[in-house]
Amino acid sequence: PDLIIMDINMPIMDGIEATKRILKTSSPAVVIFTTADSAAMGYRCIQAGALEVISKPDLSVITPGMMKLFCDRLAALGESHYASAAGRVPAAAFVPEGAKAGSRKSFSGCKCSEAESDEDAAASLPEDRPYLNPALPQTPGDYRILLAGASTGGPAALRQLLSGLGPSFPLPVLITQHIDSSFDTHFAGWLNESTGMHVEIAKEGTVPLRGRAYLAPADRHLIVRPFPENTVGCVIALSDEPPLHFLKPAVDRLFFSAADVFHSRVLAVLLTGMGRDGADGCKCIVEAGGYTVAESARTCTVFGMPRAAIECGAASAIVPLGLMPDFLRSRLGVKKYG
Repeated sequence: PDLIIMDINMPIMDGIEATKRILKTSSPAVVIFTTADSAAMGYRCIQAGALEVISKPDLSVITPGMMKLFCDRLAALGESHYASAAGRVPAAAFVPEGAKAGSRKSFSGCKCSEAESDEDAAASLPEDRPYLNPALPQTPGDYRILLAGASTGGPAALRQLLSGLGPSFPLPVLITQHIDSSFDTHFAGWLNESTGMHVEIAKEGTVPLRGRAYLAPADRHLIVRPFPENTVGCVIALSDEPPLHFLKPAVDRLFFSAADVFHSRVLAVLLTGMGRDGADGCKCIVEAGGYTVAESARTCTVFGMPRAAIECGAASAIVPLGLMPDFLRSRLGVKKYG
């Protein structure tokens, strides 16, 4: 099969063991389907190779619209994973102008054509180095904060990113991950245990510290406000503003607020995910003089949010996930971790 929806508590073996055994002999996309009381074990399934943890919907309140979003999410995971397993870049991928001679794709406002052309173009992107956008400044800045936004496929991507950055990373890290209600505490705990970096749920009024990560709670937008009498610092704030792009928390809310507080001193990454949340925020950051990094199509579980940022010319660089920690450290002029 291309996609397996896996429960946690099963009669013969649990979801972790089942995931391990399945992935030893085949390569389907495994999605963990669970409730809040088993969410912690669900995230451990990601370490065993599962792609995502999804909350079981409450059938008493589910609407046709909610069901469509749920099915679209599963379909995107299965299709993207199938393309990767077959050695193809997803059809949504493309290459910026200049990365391949004769390419019709441009860094901003790409022209999407048939899937085969997109695959050929994306395949020409180098796998062993970042692609730097020649239309945006590349001189390293005096960054004071790192932001990260993610959605579908984000838990595994964030675990890899934070593990590579490590506790010696010289900036605070603020994260907005689209996450099901009641899963945020389990997710933060799992990242804290598995990455080597201190990770906690963001709280109102906290002053973020370097080498620590702060995760948006599931029901509030994570934003920053200026630190009183300190022009280069900030305090964390939680906003109850309406959803943006039907999302709460929204990546754009975090990115907008940081650009307003830090201007050119923002470093931001946009990871795997459906939709376009974070693309407008990336544009706001680069217009303020900051630097943005979009995850490469080759490593995205779903190449939606990074693609949107690239298409609107708001990605300073396109970087495969495995290279991202060292790339970010290089922007800061610090040594590799580990």
